Amino acid sequence: MKIYRLASIIGFGFILAWSFGSCKKKAVELAKNEVTIQSVNFSPAIPLEKQDLTVNVNFFAPQNQEKVTFSYKWFRDGELLPDATSNVLPGSEVRLGSEIYVSVQGRLAGNASQWVESEKVKPIEQELKITNFGIVPDSPHKVDKLEAKYNCEGCESTRFYYRWYLNGQLLKDQTEATLDGPAVGLNVGDSVYVEISPDPNGNAWRQSSVETIMARLPELIGGTKTWVSNNTVYFQFHARDPEGGNLNYQLVDGPQGTTLNGPQGQVSWPVPEGFKGAVHFKVRLTNSYGKEAFVGDSINLELKQNQ
Repeated sequence: MKIYRLASIIGFGFILAWSFGSCKKKAVELAKNEVTIQSVNFSPAIPLEKQDLTVNVNFFAPQNQEKVTFSYKWFRDGELLPDATSNVLPGSEVRLGSEIYVSVQGRLAGNASQWVESEKVKPIEQELKITNFGIVPDSPHKVDKLEAKYNCEGCESTRFYYRWYLNGQLLKDQTEATLDGPAVGLNVGDSVYVEISPDPNGNAWRQSSVETIMARLPELIGGTKTWVSNNTVYFQFHARDPEGGNLNYQLVDGPQGTTLNGPQGQVSWPVPEGFKGAVHFKVRLTNSYGKEAFVGDSINLELKQNQ
């Protein structure tokens, strides 16, 4: 009898353990399929009359976020818009002075979240007409000071706010119309653009064209010098790559027998006996970015052998 009682107790304990484990597993599976909507925002934050209004949903789902779907109910002046069921309200429905909001529900694996309402917003009329908005200089270099330039109708008394982006990332504390290239560490190949708005806290920002930071051309240091010594013509120059790389040198013009010492920046040509006339030298300088420049000179000669 004691043995049977012991077996009964052990068996009952096993059943309890199995039951508790099963409940825990179901709770975990249910949590994995829950969607929590954290916020509902509009883009632009201040709607503009007759322009599409987009709703952005921030949400949390433990897994399978790519399978989360949303339902939308748009309201204008308290009335449901039955044909508006996507995340974009067409501009034809965005009317000046009306009050608009949206209600959003998330769904994952058959489980639906609570409906969450956005704030109520009123479209405004877009009064400022900004045109030809860009950055000068175009094709800027990393040492340049970039400036936002635009044409605008009705902007005479409007104060604008600026924000600059480098390679798609917002540059903090860069809120002026100019951007100092060396101060922010621009490099060749970087992409830069600027946004402008009369409302720093709104979302009605206008983006400029995107400019790429370009490499500079190879450049001469000082002048050049051409002279004759021991029946040899010499052409001397000094060049550098302003981007800090090495230069490639190629002789593209010179009489037969001309030699080039690129790193030394010197061209030489032994003058044949009895030669007279004009001699031309031309050297191509190319940097690692493919930017090229040319340097050269000409000289008129009338020399005799051994002179």
